[in-house]
Formats: sequence, structure tokens, C-alpha cells
Amino acid sequence: MAWTPLITDRNEAERIEVIIYKIMNGIGRTERNGFNRIADATLMYGKFGLSLLNAYVYRYSNDQKFFSSFNSIIEDSLDMLSLQESDFSFGKGYAGFAWCLQHLVTEQYLDADIDELLSDVSDLLLSFADENLESGDYDFMLGGLGPAIYLLERARTGYVDPYLSRVVAHLRRLAISPARGEYYWEQIIHDGPRRVNLGIAHGIPGLMVIISKCYRLGIQREICRDLVGGAWTYLQRNQFVDGRSCFSYSISEGQFQGETALRWCYGDIGISIALLLAGQNMGWQQLSSEGIRIGLRCVQRLDNELSFVEDAHICHGVGGIAHVLNRMYQYTGLEPFRSGALYCLQNTIRRVISIEDYITFKAYKGDFGEVPIDGLMEGSAGIALCLLAMIDTNEPRWDNCFLLS
Repeated sequence: MAWTPLITDRNEAERIEVIIYKIMNGIGRTERNGFNRIADATLMYGKFGLSLLNAYVYRYSNDQKFFSSFNSIIEDSLDMLSLQESDFSFGKGYAGFAWCLQHLVTEQYLDADIDELLSDVSDLLLSFADENLESGDYDFMLGGLGPAIYLLERARTGYVDPYLSRVVAHLRRLAISPARGEYYWEQIIHDGPRRVNLGIAHGIPGLMVIISKCYRLGIQREICRDLVGGAWTYLQRNQFVDGRSCFSYSISEGQFQGETALRWCYGDIGISIALLLAGQNMGWQQLSSEGIRIGLRCVQRLDNELSFVEDAHICHGVGGIAHVLNRMYQYTGLEPFRSGALYCLQNTIRRVISIEDYITFKAYKGDFGEVPIDGLMEGSAGIALCLLAMIDTNEPRWDNCFLLS
């Protein structure tokens, strides 16, 4: 799709560029801690996430040093795969590695044979997916749907893997129907009762996006439409009547688990773009319109709530809010989304920690306090990519890994 940079003033764009470059200078220079795992190769926390940043900055700047850095990171990441123990999940394992490599090949950053690179793990990825989906663990970030995100990325090349039909069948089997035309999925919680997760990162909205992508590819369309429509019926029936947010974090034992803050991972922001994308993928205007309505309501909440958002990163920080609103503007052209994204951008920039020639951000990690993190999901690399999307004319398709495109 065509991408319109929100920052059109050249001086302001150059200021954002300098911040991005200083963020990149700072990666790897902060103290090591349990959350700053740049020494591993994971997508969401390690080196594969950094490869995305260097690739997209290279395309923007055409500066060869970023391409050289990108190649070094890829080489290091592939070397690490033979040395570190990894599972097959998307966020922390081989499904994420596979998605990243496929994305870089599709976007023509990397010239490689994916089948050769993944020859040792392709069957294991599908076995991991089957095992987890059969047990009910559908989570795309850490569970059975991670390999499906890789296969959906691969479908952009024109190859639609037959396994995606099996994914739809798994989700149909796991769907619970409390009433005709209504569906939900239960999330497995190992130390507590099952719950219905309402966040895009781990719950129903994310499933709606994934299923709608399968629909768009022509996979079991009748079942896909039935599941997405039934999920939306369930969400409609489980909204707050007069709440600050439209939706809760989750529903457990029939009870709403609190009103949600503004963030990508849980709550109205993620649900709004999930509905918009599902509607676009399926040609379902009513669904897209509902997503837009909820998204505009989120923009109205910014003045009162943004100061309570503790972090700057993508997952549950203001940078993620800025990027989702930027996406919503690109899809709709509605001015409130543009102004909301720019408002969040300035809030993100105010959170920089400048040290000599580099910039870092700190994330709040409970009892550990505020710690510097470099990675994609909760760190500086993801923030830099969000900033880049504000000034670049290239679509930031890296956000496929967050179910945003």
C-alpha cells in the first residue's frame, strides 16, 4: 500500500532521524540484565529483531553502513542458532526466526533460499503447531499459532502452504459456541482457571486477524467467515456499557477482569485495528467500521490517559500506540488518527534517555524497576522502527509480526 509520512517538515524529519541513529548507537551499550537479551537470536528480544531495524533504516537512508550492519547481524544470528537452545514459538523461538528470514527475503533485503535455511526445522515447526493447537494452546506469540504467522508471511510470495487449512480446522475445533452464531476461545493458564483473552497479543482479536488472512488467501472461506463473525458477536456481547474502555483484559469465570489502558497488547487499541484489518481482509465493511469507531474513541482518551502509560515501547508503551494510530490513519485517511499518532510521537520522544552520543529507553519491569531493553517488542529497536514509520515513504511491513498489516 502507499505510505504517507506523517512528518512532512524536513527539519522535524531530520530531528527524528538523529534520534533513530542515536538509538541505534545505543543498542548493545546498556548494561546486561535478564530482560536485555541482545546476545540471543530471538525475534522479539534478540538479534533477529535488530536485523529488521537495520534493514529498514538502510532502505530509508541508502547508507551502506546499515546494510553492512544488517549482514553482520544476520550472520551472527544464524551462528547463534546452532549454539543456543530454543523452542519453536514465534516470540522466542524458531517460528520467529523463520518469519524474519522469510520477511527479509520477501522484502528483498536478503538473498537466500528459505527452504535450504529452514530444511532442518520446517517439519518440527508444524509438529510444534499441531501439538500445541491440539492441547488448546493457540497463542500466536508463544504457542501453536506461531508457525502459522511464518506461513502467512510466506504466502506473500504466492505459495500458500496447505497446512494453513489445518490451522483453520484446529481453530474451528477449539472454538466454543455459547449461542448460535457466537464463538470464543479459552486461553490455557497453567497456574489458574482458563479465561477468554480479549487482547490482540494473546486472544480473540489476534485470532480474528489470522483467520481473516486465511480467508483472504481463499482458505476454507465459509468456516473463516463463520468464526470471525461469531467472534465479533461474542465481543459485542461482552463490552462495558459505561466503561472508560470498551473491553476488559479478559473474562474469567464469567467476570470481566478490569478496564483496559491504551496499549497494543490488550484493550481497545489492539481490538480496533484487528477489526479494521479483519473487515478489510474479508470485504466486510461493517466490521471495519466498528474498528474505526472504537479507534476514534481511543483517540479521545489520549489527553486523559497517556500520562499514565509508563513505557515507550511497542508492546504496552506509547510508541506502540503511536504506530497503531499511524496505521489506522494510513488505512482510513481520517485526521483524528493522524493527530493522535503525532501526539503520541512527541510523548515518546520526551521519554528518551540521552547519554553522550547515544539514546536509550527504559522499560518498567515490576520488582526489577526500570531497565534498559534493546529489543523489538519492549525495547529501543521497536521504538526506532515506530519513529522511522513517521518519516518514511516505505510501508513498514515489519509490523506483520504484530498483526498490524
